[in-house]
Amino acid sequence: MPLAIADAEPLNIPESAFDGNGLAVLMIPGGRYGGDWTVSVMAGDINCGSLSTTAPERSKRELLSDPGYPDRAIETAFIWLISETRKQSLRVVSWECLNSQHSPAECPYFCLARAIVPARRSFPCRASRTPTSRRLTPRWDT
Repeated sequence: MPLAIADAEPLNIPESAFDGNGLAVLMIPGGRYGGDWTVSVMAGDINCGSLSTTAPERSKRELLSDPGYPDRAIETAFIWLISETRKQSLRVVSWECLNSQHSPAECPYFCLARAIVPARRSFPCRASRTPTSRRLTPRWDT
């Protein structure tokens, strides 16, 4: 279940973040101090956006003891990233949670994911079909 978003900086992926194949590899690192998470979207050393979560104090006590709390932060970031990319006619084509990369002592305080977003010119967001599209049957003339 995702967390509530308290504040968010809109996603802004600069052209320089896309490689020669038109793909941007985004790292999504996050950390928490107390019970609230701050999660950023990074393309190399470029900050492309961020969000902060919040939870009522009574819920934070339960969440802090939940080993899946970092996964909830990543799930919230994923939902936010999907929403932000759709607003810009982009899409997320790959998403990988990397929370297991942290040591057991760090896991409750840090989260990490990787996303791949193609440039608008690389893949259309919506395929269009014309009413006259039809399957072509090969014809072999000898």
